[in-house]
Parts: sequence; C-alpha cells; structure tokens
Amino acid sequence: MDLFGTNVRPRILPDQSKFFADFLSVPSAKIVYLGPDPRAIIINQPPSEAQNGAVITTAFADAGPYLLATEESFKHVNDQLEKKLDIIRFRPNIVVKGTGKPWDEDDWKEISVGGAGRFYVIARCPRCQLPKYILLVCIGRSG
Repeated sequence: MDLFGTNVRPRILPDQSKFFADFLSVPSAKIVYLGPDPRAIIINQPPSEAQNGAVITTAFADAGPYLLATEESFKHVNDQLEKKLDIIRFRPNIVVKGTGKPWDEDDWKEISVGGAGRFYVIARCPRCQLPKYILLVCIGRSG
C-alpha cells in the first residue's frame, strides 16, 4: 500500500484483529502492523544538513514524526466553532505560543526548540480535515 509516497507492506494481526472485531462488533475490523523497519520520508525532503545528512525516517507516523501547531492559529479556528475543541485532539508534538498572529507558521522553513535542536518544516499535515486549520509536519531534526 502507498503511505504518503512510501510503499509499505502491512501485516494484518489475525488474533488481535478478531479480538477488536468482536469487541467493537465490526466484523471487518483489522489491526495492521507496519513493521519495525523505518521508512523514508518521501514528501518535501528537508535540507541535506538535517540529521547530518542521514535519510529521515519514521516508523508509524503517517507523514512525519513531528507535528507542530500554534496556539494563535488554533484559537482562530476555535473562535469560529460552536463546539470548542481541545488542541490535544490534533496530537501535536510541538505547540508554539507567541507568534503574534494566526497562520504565521505557514511561512516558516525551520524552527529551534530550546535545547532539542532545529526542526525543518516540510509540509502541511495531510490528515487535517478542518478547513483553514492547517498543522505543519516538522521533520529533519538537527543538533
């Protein structure tokens, strides 16, 4: 199957699938394992200096291992919704505050996060379904 530009061969776990299918009363439910091998990130490669030139990989994340959101952009979306959401719903690894305005992150190319190093912004999150609410996938940690 194609997973964001990388061919992967998932393994269906039959015993676990049966348990969840029975528990959820969904006969077609399958638990899929993508395996222990890392897969290369294909979309929008960061600069070659990211991770000292090593191929950037992820194991289970869909498009990249890090997801960034800003509180200002999230607040902008929440202000337009009748039922408010919690930012945790989007599972960001990094939440930034103090950008000054919503959607400032749309133009970012890299950020530094304290002593954790530099992160390169490579793409908007492809799984986000809220119109106008775009999270960024950050990969390519360096330092």
